[in-house]
Amino acid sequence: MEENEGRLLQSVGSLGNAAAWAVVNERCNLTAAEFKKVVRSAVGHGFIVLHGSQTKPSLELTVEGRRELARFRGVEQGGVAGIGSLLIFVALQFELDELCRRWGLTQEYPQITWTGTCEGFPVHVLPAHSAGRVEAAIEMLEYLNAPDTETPGLVVVLGICGGFEEDGVSRGDVINAQVIADLGSRKMRTGPDGDHPEFRIKAFNVDNRLTRIFQSGSFDRNAWMGQAVSEFDFPEGRRPTLRNGGGATLVSVDEVVSTDQWRTDLRAAWPKALGVEMEAGGVLAACTRKQVPVAVLRGVSDLANPLKADDEWRQRSMRTAVLAFEWALKVLRKAEAD
Repeated sequence: MEENEGRLLQSVGSLGNAAAWAVVNERCNLTAAEFKKVVRSAVGHGFIVLHGSQTKPSLELTVEGRRELARFRGVEQGGVAGIGSLLIFVALQFELDELCRRWGLTQEYPQITWTGTCEGFPVHVLPAHSAGRVEAAIEMLEYLNAPDTETPGLVVVLGICGGFEEDGVSRGDVINAQVIADLGSRKMRTGPDGDHPEFRIKAFNVDNRLTRIFQSGSFDRNAWMGQAVSEFDFPEGRRPTLRNGGGATLVSVDEVVSTDQWRTDLRAAWPKALGVEMEAGGVLAACTRKQVPVAVLRGVSDLANPLKADDEWRQRSMRTAVLAFEWALKVLRKAEAD
């Protein structure tokens, strides 16, 4: 997007929807011919729509226009090219601690986000300080509704999850989810062999920009894997796998899944699921309402079974997922430099 087009979107965005043509033109500080040309380009790209009469037209941002504006603002302020400003969502204190250690995050009251840099890009981290879909949705909506909040170009849910061993998932693997199956409600049905839950799942498709990076030839999967094995003390013969294709799905639930029967029921309800987590459904519900794109990247710390508690694998899996995200930003940094 050209700078003048970005200035146009900024002006419409700051003035509000259906902003008057003349006022926007004055804000953009362009000649009449330049302004008309930029407007035609923005309309052609689907960033704005025209309302009103030919003598008194007005301009309104589309959904794609708001996203493009967020990307433009992020790049202007040192954000990520093609993405804009980055907001990382974490639920647990140890996840936040890991990001603070790696990215030098700081925070000052009354800010609710932590700020730092990752691979030279500025990042903001929003912690929920507790697990669960509802808590995640509330925290995200409060952040997005705050009057001084800049709309993120991309929200990345980053942390740990449980994996389904039956689908070939191992501890230490990283799942870049392409679908979140949100288990928002369910009802119990009684059958001849007892009570069973009937799931009512809502599927969210997540943003695909991380997926495209991981699938590109620019992402060195073997180098990422080798660094993780070396730095994070993987047991001998074990190495992480990046699960990144085939509609990779995580089920989002409100409770910890640690029984074989509960895991079996979830897999039966959504056969493509690779694992389970507890916050992405809430984050996506909030961000979808605000038309903010979301990616989900999680390290597998357990196999959603009775043997799930293991602090060593929680740390190792979180670090491996964070490393994958850092490698993705390296790809973007190189593309930006080229």
